[in-house]
Amino acid sequence: MNEITQADDAKLGEVVDEILSKMARGENPDIDAYAGEYPDLADIIRNALPALRIVAQSGGVTPAEEVDS
Repeated sequence: MNEITQADDAKLGEVVDEILSKMARGENPDIDAYAGEYPDLADIIRNALPALRIVAQSGGVTPAEEVDS
């Protein structure tokens, strides 16, 4: 896997926030769709899904868009 650039890191943060927001609303985001939309981040997105589900279920993290409001 290639090293992640700052732009990729920022985009990954946005994707994670979006996925967490959807999970918080009770939705089940299509990880394959996200992986397809961001192929450079696909492995990270797929590998992070189990952890994101645990975080969302625990209520331990609030998506950034809700914090900024």
